[in-house]
Amino acid sequence: KVLWERMGGFDKELFFTYEDLDLCLRAKRLGFKVIYNPDAIMWHNHGSTINLPQFKFFRYYHGYKGKIRFILKHGNLLQILTSLFLQFAIFAPYRRLVIGEECITALFRAFFWNIKALPSTLSARKSAVGSL
Repeated sequence: KVLWERMGGFDKELFFTYEDLDLCLRAKRLGFKVIYNPDAIMWHNHGSTINLPQFKFFRYYHGYKGKIRFILKHGNLLQILTSLFLQFAIFAPYRRLVIGEECITALFRAFFWNIKALPSTLSARKSAVGSL
């Protein structure tokens, strides 16, 4: 509970993806040990709705939104540029052209959301990196 309060809980802008990774990185930067237990079992009773076809845009949008915010918050310049390049030049076009999934609109909307939210992301980055 002390750690949770010290970190301020989850990043409220990370919804649906990357909230667990963000939490672990922030805990590690505060000097805590992050442990992976491959034998742990977690039951999640919700989420089957999100896999329905009508929620595909929602999944892509929030997935990209979280991924971009996470990398802007925790990555160095090379990681940020590489991640954005891979998403825009390789992964999204592959999903569209080869797999036939429409995800490019979601990627651009998530990207522009992150540009609009950049001041808040940079503030969160300063807090996260400042704890080094």
